[in-house]
This record gives sequence, C-alpha cells and structure tokens, in this order.
Amino acid sequence: LVRVKSRAERGLARAVMSDLVSAAPGALVVEMEADAALVHVMDEDAIDAAEIGALEARVIGALEGGARR
Repeated sequence: LVRVKSRAERGLARAVMSDLVSAAPGALVVEMEADAALVHVMDEDAIDAAEIGALEARVIGALEGGARR
C-alpha cells in the first residue's frame, strides 16, 4: 500500500483522480483520506510521484479553475 498526497480540495477532482489512478494497471485506490489516497499497487517502484502530481495539477486546473503547486 502506498499513500499518495492530494492537493485537490473538491470532491469531483478527488473522485476523478481516484478513478484515473485506479485505471492504471496494477493500481487501485482503496481509501480516500482528507489529504491523501491509500493505493494498493502491485509494484511500488512503478509509482511515479512526479507523474501523479502533474496529472493532478491538470485535473485541478480543469475542474477547479486553476492549477495549484
């Protein structure tokens, strides 16, 4: 299990991120916390925090009206 921090504040952006992470082969979000997601992964080395952060910035920009860093 890997804990992935989240910057998304609204429910829709968090739900979209959860779906996108779960769509990746070998990854499944099992729990959403206030500031993070708990993700079950087949290979911890396959998780790239920079890629997840960039994807989250695009989702936040599209759904919440602006990217956050």
